[in-house]
Amino acid sequence: MIPIPGEIQAVLDTLRAAGFEACPVGGCVRDRLMGKVPEDWDVCTSALPDAVLRLFGEAYAVPTGLKHGTVTVRSGNRSVEITTYRVDGAYADHRKPDAVRFTPSLREDLCRRDFTVNAMALDETGSVIDLFGGRADLQAGILRCVGDPETRFREDALRILRGLRFAGKLDFAVEPATEAAMRALCPTLRLLSPERVQKELRGLLLSPGCSRVFRDYGDILSVVLPGVDFSDTEAVSAAPADFCLRFALLCGQQAAALSEKLRCSGEEQRRIARFRQALALTLTERREDMARLAALLGWADSALLRGDSPMLRALRQEPMPLTVRELSISGGELRELGYPDGPQMGQCLNALLRQVQAGTLQNDAASLREAAQTAYKNIVQKTRQDD
Repeated sequence: MIPIPGEIQAVLDTLRAAGFEACPVGGCVRDRLMGKVPEDWDVCTSALPDAVLRLFGEAYAVPTGLKHGTVTVRSGNRSVEITTYRVDGAYADHRKPDAVRFTPSLREDLCRRDFTVNAMALDETGSVIDLFGGRADLQAGILRCVGDPETRFREDALRILRGLRFAGKLDFAVEPATEAAMRALCPTLRLLSPERVQKELRGLLLSPGCSRVFRDYGDILSVVLPGVDFSDTEAVSAAPADFCLRFALLCGQQAAALSEKLRCSGEEQRRIARFRQALALTLTERREDMARLAALLGWADSALLRGDSPMLRALRQEPMPLTVRELSISGGELRELGYPDGPQMGQCLNALLRQVQAGTLQNDAASLREAAQTAYKNIVQKTRQDD
């Protein structure tokens, strides 16, 4: 018997008091059986969407997916998705059902679900309803489709990526028939929207078992990540669980193009590009190398690459400039010293920044002005000698 949080029980009680069946279903049941705290609790019910809306009222119920039978209800501090038992129609585009038919049968609803470990529900006593062997597969660490695997993946190609994400998240093996169907139908992944693919890849990249999945199923993943080398990905799972860093490590030289193709946010695309640049740096424990890293990534992202580096900690605590704009001298002041606008001025500012970051020059106006003046005299003297 699985204990149910009070806010969820209140939703179940309201539906049952009105004469409807109502069960927690899916991932929340799986997670509780594994001893984990579910992130979300989903409820399935024999009540039609209109009945759910009437029961909870417009102050608490939002019709978030009426076409597919889903109403989101606010209960305490939780948002609970309530979905009417349904049978899916044909999937002409391998992405979503053309139509759904509501049904009074929990069995019919569970039949349409993707994997056995996600097709369990809880009855009124909190006991597990397991019609397809999900509990045994959970104990054995096996990911298996409900019913015929090819049928499940032809219905929705995204289930192939969901399966790989669950294999990484749960550290499960994929059952042979399910694996064979994944490989046979992986070309249909090209039909999916970039956003749906990105969401599943994000979950896989952040899972503890991602390197094993990349190694064992690289041929499938290469459909959505073309050009990526999946032969050695141990560094990916060893890296901190940051999506942009792991994406940059996994995708290598393809990272920038793929992050754009998968429609990552602009900020994520910039971070991924900077991580690729940083990974190409020579990262020693020298002050100037750490300063270059921090200038490229910022302190927080530098720590992702260098961890608890003593030099990085020391530099973070200093008022050290990371860009020429943070120097205590401006282009206008260099102009007063005789520097013309253009490359010479930029070269001088960058040279001053490198000296400050290396610890050989103080970032104060007098020191910088003196160093710039000396550098300019040397330039003038060299120009006269060349003439």
